[in-house]
Amino acid sequence: MNFNWKTWTGVAVTVLVIGFVAARWRSSFVQRPPDWLRQQDKHSVRLPAASLKHFREFYRQIEIEAEQKNLPVGSIQFLELAADGKEMIAWNTERLANQGFNPAANFDQWGGSEETRLLGYYTLEGDPVNFTVKHHPARPQDFFPVIHLLKPLAPGASALVLRLDRRPLTLKPNAKGQTQFGLGRLIKPANAIHARGVCLPDHAQLVQYKPEKGAFEFPDNPPMVGWINSCLDPSLPPLSATFTLAH
Repeated sequence: MNFNWKTWTGVAVTVLVIGFVAARWRSSFVQRPPDWLRQQDKHSVRLPAASLKHFREFYRQIEIEAEQKNLPVGSIQFLELAADGKEMIAWNTERLANQGFNPAANFDQWGGSEETRLLGYYTLEGDPVNFTVKHHPARPQDFFPVIHLLKPLAPGASALVLRLDRRPLTLKPNAKGQTQFGLGRLIKPANAIHARGVCLPDHAQLVQYKPEKGAFEFPDNPPMVGWINSCLDPSLPPLSATFTLAH
């Protein structure tokens, strides 16, 4: 087959166009990837010794109750209030489940839309767990952490990890300077143990908490109180703590 000069010109132009597009793609997506393609490895901050001690005291009660009731731990929420009452650190468990057919150590989670609030992920013993952050192509403000477990989970297995976030808080004291802090209700203890607790700032005073029956109070400084679903009467009012902050 004979090619005339027009054919050769067309081939040359096509090659140039492909080369130009490839160069632009490399420049935009490889050398300078857009925000939603960027992945950043993160290291969870090491937990303060005092905070870890408080959580472990609370978790110990949960372990005892789970063992006595012969039920697995379903979820834990532990809230640390700041001294000025304008912020708190929320400790929440997230369950990672391997639904595949091979051992897995990396698990994608939804992170939300405020990445700066995330402090990190941890084992229930408080050991930091590394993770990678990536972004959704259609919603760059949303982020998706990929949690990297040190020990892979077997197929069908699951594990709880702690996620810590810094959250704003607005406390409204009454005329006596007392603040009531609500913690909602706990799931009924049908298949698992669920727990919720609050740790007040140093030198704060715990005035009262409801319900009293089934609660676990830790009178040391700072004061803490927690509830476990298997110890509560479902007809009791929602969980709450009333306290005064140190001046």
